[in-house]
Amino acid sequence: MSRLHFSMLTTLSMSVLLVAVGCQVPVAPGGALAPSDSKGSPLRAQDSRAIEGQTIDLSRHFEGVEGCFVLRDVATGETLRYEPDRCAKRFPPCSTFKVPNAMIGLETGVITGPDHWMKWDGIERSIRSWNQDQDLRSATKNSAVWYFQNMARSVGPQRMTEALAALDYGNQDISGGIDRFWLGASLEISADEQVRFFQRLSLNELPFSPRSQSIARDLIIESKEPGNVLRGKTGSGYLEGQVRLGWFVGLLSRGERTWAFATRIEGGEGTWGGTARKITHAVFSDLELQGLIDRAPGIQES
Repeated sequence: MSRLHFSMLTTLSMSVLLVAVGCQVPVAPGGALAPSDSKGSPLRAQDSRAIEGQTIDLSRHFEGVEGCFVLRDVATGETLRYEPDRCAKRFPPCSTFKVPNAMIGLETGVITGPDHWMKWDGIERSIRSWNQDQDLRSATKNSAVWYFQNMARSVGPQRMTEALAALDYGNQDISGGIDRFWLGASLEISADEQVRFFQRLSLNELPFSPRSQSIARDLIIESKEPGNVLRGKTGSGYLEGQVRLGWFVGLLSRGERTWAFATRIEGGEGTWGGTARKITHAVFSDLELQGLIDRAPGIQES
């Protein structure tokens, strides 16, 4: 029995869920990155890999938006950051919260597995893929908020708070409402905290069973080939109803090595989770060329 499950049983049986919505709008970031330390001095690839908490210059990838990026080797803890002060600032998790949502539901028996089914309530919503029956797998892929909201309402504030405390997830604040606290209402988390969460998920160190953590990792696989797996989740929303917010967070595996990452952006039109994903992909390509992360299988030096 996992630590979280045991603690829930010692109080009351717990059913939980958490989620957020995301839209994806592509942009075309450009330019090469120039690694540097906090004083702007150039760094060799081996220096960046060997020293904890180095800062790199990714400003060309963030033209037109404010944002940050964190990359951490999950085995060693060695970390690269763009805009470290921004990496420490908390923002609503939006749809990235689907990852802990899924595990909490699995761990407490609210849902039984990736195929756990919920019937659509018949209410037409603006995103077409939501307007159908969903299981956990499709609800995660489609960012079907109603699926997760149904679970959250059945949990109630007391047990939801207990789950967030067990995870030590962000500010753990559900005061914004049991079915929307993660949607820009009250719950917030930083990019550094996102990376710590995914590092622990990669290492099976969260207070959940290995099964629940394995299912969560499988739910967010974006691409998979021998020796190369990208797991990621976008998140999108508004800040104070005006500034748009975008996340892309997850895990990148190359051979024997895995990195946890988080990209967050804020800005105007086009600033969504899909934008953060595009920026992240471009950053990964440059980091490969710089030797700061392992190259994808099959890519040869030109």
